[in-house]
Amino acid sequence: MLRPSAGRLAGFAKPLRTARSQWTSGSRATMLMELNNPKRTEHTCVRRRTTLPTRLAPESVRMSLISVRHGLPVLYSFRRCPYAIRARLAIKMAGVAVLHREVLLSHKPAELLAASPKARVPVLVLRDGSVLDESLDIMRWALALHDPQGWARVDEQEAVQFWTGRNDGPFKRALDGYKYASGLAEVSLQAPRDEAVALMLAPMEAKLAPHRFLLRDSPSMADMALLPFVRQFAACDAEWFGRLPLKRLQAWLAHLTGQPLFESVMSKRAPWRPGEMDTWV
Repeated sequence: MLRPSAGRLAGFAKPLRTARSQWTSGSRATMLMELNNPKRTEHTCVRRRTTLPTRLAPESVRMSLISVRHGLPVLYSFRRCPYAIRARLAIKMAGVAVLHREVLLSHKPAELLAASPKARVPVLVLRDGSVLDESLDIMRWALALHDPQGWARVDEQEAVQFWTGRNDGPFKRALDGYKYASGLAEVSLQAPRDEAVALMLAPMEAKLAPHRFLLRDSPSMADMALLPFVRQFAACDAEWFGRLPLKRLQAWLAHLTGQPLFESVMSKRAPWRPGEMDTWV
């Protein structure tokens, strides 16, 4: 086998040593100056990343580069929370790039507490530092950027407000009473369970009679905002829920939870910890 001469090896080694020296002595400072430059552009940072040897960059520098370069909103979320699910559905449908930080509710990160004193998910920290900590506001924000299926139609705003108001108020209270009474005596859960059916599920069944969805024959913001809560109610006792005379509602629930969109926002994620790389919604 032909071996390169010592002279040729030396010729390759010299530029490598020069490139490494330039990175360690000057390029790190250059990159940090560039990150603090208000005139910096996305193109500038992408070009810098492809030319610098990233593997040599300290972890803290690379993390700063990623967060500053993308300048993306940060979403604090919890996989099973119905409020967080509705927010993730709208963000995913809108196709908005957001950094996802999965929260362990028993150990909420200081960054979440600093962003929102309420310390409840979902919380969305926008690029300018402003904070949205109501799930419906996050849905409206995402759909205002891009609403490819027309979830948030102007002529349906009052209907959406009616259904979400009933859902987030009396139905959620009845749902919590039913959910936390599950496993106890039948008499303990019967009252909140029946109240939830009368308040929300039976009216939804009637509303679904003329259309496949609540307001029309395609999903609206009302459908997607209520979906995680109806799903949570059904999961308390799936067998009992399946016996209810609510066939249209049951079909509605099965259809929406079986869609790739819903499955994509329910993937499991490890809890985020300060100092770790963010993941994408």
